Amino acid sequence: MRVSANPAIGGTPDDAAGGVGAAPTAVRPEYRVEALAKGLRILSLFTEQRPTWRVSDIAPAVGMPLPTVYRVVMTLTAGGYLATCPEATTGPEPC
Repeated sequence: MRVSANPAIGGTPDDAAGGVGAAPTAVRPEYRVEALAKGLRILSLFTEQRPTWRVSDIAPAVGMPLPTVYRVVMTLTAGGYLATCPEATTGPEPC
């Protein structure tokens, strides 16, 4: 016997709401933490070829506003993921 999730055609309200016996019919939304994505995008800039960056250079490289980049860089620095280096640059290791 086939049961519809639509109460009007034989299903129950529990089926429509994802209750007992209901098959998953909706696609789950994408779970994305935008702040984390921004931090990872910034961290991905740091390479062996370019180990330090100025905040003013990071912003256009990642396509984010300068105040946003500043806040993310300060958060990453406070967490120990970046360090403040000479000449107003920042990098992933102590400078």
